Amino acid sequence: MDKSMKVFLQKMIQIFLLVFADVSAWIASILIYSNDLKSININGLIGLITAWLLMVSKTYYVRHNLWLLIQKLFKYSFVMVTVIFFINLFEGDKIYFLNYILWGITFMNLLIVFRWSAITLMIKFKFWMHPFVLIGRGLHLADIKRALKEDNFLGYYINSVVELAPNQNIEQIVNSNGIFKYGDCSVVLVLENISSKEREDVLRCLLRKKVNKIHLAQSLQSLPVFNLELTSFFAKDFILLNYINGLSKASSLITKRIFDITLSLLIIVLISPLLILLLILIGRDGSKVIYGHERIGKNGVPFKCYKFRSMVPGADKILEELISKNKELESEWKINFKLKDDPRITKVGKFIRRTSLDELPQLINVLHGSMSLVGPRPITRQELEKYGHDIEYYLAMKPGITGIWQVSGRSETNYDKRVKLDLWYFKNWSIWLDLEILFKTINVVLKKEGAY
Repeated sequence: MDKSMKVFLQKMIQIFLLVFADVSAWIASILIYSNDLKSININGLIGLITAWLLMVSKTYYVRHNLWLLIQKLFKYSFVMVTVIFFINLFEGDKIYFLNYILWGITFMNLLIVFRWSAITLMIKFKFWMHPFVLIGRGLHLADIKRALKEDNFLGYYINSVVELAPNQNIEQIVNSNGIFKYGDCSVVLVLENISSKEREDVLRCLLRKKVNKIHLAQSLQSLPVFNLELTSFFAKDFILLNYINGLSKASSLITKRIFDITLSLLIIVLISPLLILLLILIGRDGSKVIYGHERIGKNGVPFKCYKFRSMVPGADKILEELISKNKELESEWKINFKLKDDPRITKVGKFIRRTSLDELPQLINVLHGSMSLVGPRPITRQELEKYGHDIEYYLAMKPGITGIWQVSGRSETNYDKRVKLDLWYFKNWSIWLDLEILFKTINVVLKKEGAY
């Protein structure tokens, strides 16, 4: 069997396993509620599943990272469940409404779990892996390489890296590297620092090699990258990237606020025993359990940001004495506004800081409206100057209990990087991004990464 046939069979098996996962989710969800739902006509069921497969067909052969895949599957399944719900609504079977809603929720969850399981299984047995060739030059070539390696769910691996030098023969480079000897192979062409002539030479070479998947990588230089839609024009060599600022829409802000209140109340109810335990442990020395430190919020309005006390009483005075006697500590404080080995922290304080439990009282701030569950890190008035001209982005948002900074190294990330991450969050915000950050926060907290 030649290589092209092996590649074709591998693709067919991958698609079959993904389709099998989706059909299994349908059947499992219906079996779970078989006694509560109306008797389902087998022809109708086949029709629904066929419509579903046609609707999501693109997700079978176009790869997405985990969170984008979840977003797409949720949207598709929500549409399908809504259609089924309204069909039964017009039939007048009101007694079945709640059952159909519960079935819809079950189906959406099973669909995501089954699809994730199928892809994870293929990754484990290296059946999901797809070779990539990187062509380009400069720092962005290394950035793309790192991004592809970090996202294991895509299943991409770097077959070869071709770093172009000026005035090189593209055809000769490709042939000498033998980078397409494995048959099915995609190419990422990094456009940064490459002339139009070099791009033309590379594209002609790839067409002669019959490469059918070419990805163009271009740095947008701090411009938004999420929520972009592409518009092309007939016989024109340019495109429009259409961007909508999610945080500028009233509907988005209302959705985010409802999300904050609902989830905050749920978290408080679920962790109430832990909150009581922390109140007892921290309050044993007779001092305040919760303290509020002034932070700058949306539109520059100051507010008290609440935390469980993790330091000894009189910590501010002790800090003044420490930095007045130790120039290294003074320098560290000026750069990060915190000390890595802070002698003021109590034993309980070390634990709640390491696990981020000290920030739980900020749920009060969220309910009050001065903070959000996800947003930029709340900063002091002295830190405003660190943002420079970009401070208006920070002041346009509510600070968050967690955010991009917290899931990107936290205290191990330098301040300039924190500012860039906050700006990236503002420009790329969506409710799906908030969900992704919340789930990544759980992982970071459990691993105790980057906190002190």
